[in-house]
Amino acid sequence: MKRTTNARNSTSGQPILGILEERQGRVANARHWYHRAIESGHTEWAAKAMVTLGPLEDRQGRVEQVREWWAKAAESDHTDWAPSAMNRLGLLEDDQGRVEQARHWYHRAIESGELD
Repeated sequence: MKRTTNARNSTSGQPILGILEERQGRVANARHWYHRAIESGHTEWAAKAMVTLGPLEDRQGRVEQVREWWAKAAESDHTDWAPSAMNRLGLLEDDQGRVEQARHWYHRAIESGELD
């Protein structure tokens, strides 16, 4: 029996595969699946992949990439992932001693009205 898959379902698995590969220590494979989700342009899954890619890059010591992906997710306007990215950017900037940037991202997260 042949299974049919629509684009939404196939895209939704990409960040999940990234998470699975990351848990197995397969960083390059995880990056591949996160990037596939981002390149899909799917509103939810691309934003989720950007946010999820941040910690992977952080563990690799790639702070600029973390900042870049979270900033892109923050600009995605996704109701869940954008505020999450803004909050994470606030934490990152605070940890880096960049207080004004942290303040900026915390204010944006609060102003989004979606941050719990």
